[in-house]
Amino acid sequence: MAKTIKLNNVDFTEMFTKYGYSVSYTSVQGNQGGIMKDGSYMEDELAVKAIVTIPCLPLNEEQLAAVLTAVYSGPYVSLYYYDPRSGGYRDIIARRNKVDQKYKGTGSDGREYWVGTVLTLQEK
Repeated sequence: MAKTIKLNNVDFTEMFTKYGYSVSYTSVQGNQGGIMKDGSYMEDELAVKAIVTIPCLPLNEEQLAAVLTAVYSGPYVSLYYYDPRSGGYRDIIARRNKVDQKYKGTGSDGREYWVGTVLTLQEK
């Protein structure tokens, strides 16, 4: 069973691959860290933020438009996802990175399809 993914409170789980989404973390550093006078290194970690990468299935143009509308409806997107660090689902506000997609062509159902869409969302 796929992990639930919601963008702006809309469930898009069926549009993403069942396997392969990833969660990583980045450390946000302040200005007080660095090399100290005694030669030791001091971290000034202000926060640890999640980076969620979600590959899409091949999407027809209506599905792709729905995903892109959710992601580009404002400078930030609300993301509901499973976070392995916390051991449960989280709601976060995230920044989006560049989203590319490639035109695949017409499917057997007569619809136009796009592939290669991967969302990368970083916690604000």
